[in-house]
Amino acid sequence: MSAPEGTKGPENEEGGMLVAALAGVGILVAVGLLIFSGGDESATQGAGGEDAASASASAKGKGKASAFEARDVDDATRAARDGANNGAPKTRMNPAVAGMMVNQGMSSEAPDREPPKFDTPEDERDWWERQLADAQRLRDMRQRGVDKLPEIEKNIENAADPDEAREQFEARKKRLILALENSDERIAEIQAKLAELR
Repeated sequence: MSAPEGTKGPENEEGGMLVAALAGVGILVAVGLLIFSGGDESATQGAGGEDAASASASAKGKGKASAFEARDVDDATRAARDGANNGAPKTRMNPAVAGMMVNQGMSSEAPDREPPKFDTPEDERDWWERQLADAQRLRDMRQRGVDKLPEIEKNIENAADPDEAREQFEARKKRLILALENSDERIAEIQAKLAELR
């Protein structure tokens, strides 16, 4: 038995799907035009001979109506400024960190090494022993830096500018050796103070 013409068959199924796909695309295009059109044509074209001021006024809702209007927002530069920050806006900070270096900046002064007032001689001795441990740890780090100098010096010839690299290396070497000597002096001072306390 053969199927009569006009009934379902492989040819008609493809035709039916093609028609459905075209209808779906047409519906999507029509909905998109309705949703994304900006109102009447004169508003979308900038109302012909408007100048920039009246065009911005219509964008803010003071001129012709449009489908979408801009909402009111605060200006980027508010009048409420913190006078201490030279006109910069006042930032909100966690109170736990508000008084730290963020507001104060970096100090150019060396830290004060004067010991605090102690209640007992044992407290003073403990404080000086902690200072000695810190100074020895710092000296060990500086010694490792000095120990790496010959290895760094070997790599100078492979640098893009060997002359500049040599100059930077010599300056670094001088700073590291000076820092190591300062660490040795600090350790000797602390050891002398501990000898007095014992």
